[in-house]
Amino acid sequence: GRYEQAVPWQRQALAAASRRGFLRLNNLAICLLRAEGAKAADECQQLVEEALQLSENHPQLLATRGEILLRRGQYVRARDDFEASLAVAPGSAEVWGLLAESCRLAGDLVSAERALRERRRIEAEAADVD
Repeated sequence: GRYEQAVPWQRQALAAASRRGFLRLNNLAICLLRAEGAKAADECQQLVEEALQLSENHPQLLATRGEILLRRGQYVRARDDFEASLAVAPGSAEVWGLLAESCRLAGDLVSAERALRERRRIEAEAADVD
């Protein structure tokens, strides 16, 4: 789908940039991960680690690294990154959903349900605004 189409554009944007900014690195990492899944995890991990060197503890970068770890089956480490991301930017329904998934896969069903409730609350608030 759309992520597969976006990968070459993201690669081109990164190559053409005068510097490898953290958002460009993150954009390529997330597109690659969602287009190719776990088989691209090594490259995605390298990209997001480079980005974190430029902007330590940026919530988007932590969420991306968490998603990579989730795809790699490292559920507890993924949960830690999602929690760190949400500590800085708690309003992301998507990250709450990823946190719920990582908790569920790690066997922490109570925390998974709590995260799902928060995701639903944020989505309901967003729907009320529209």
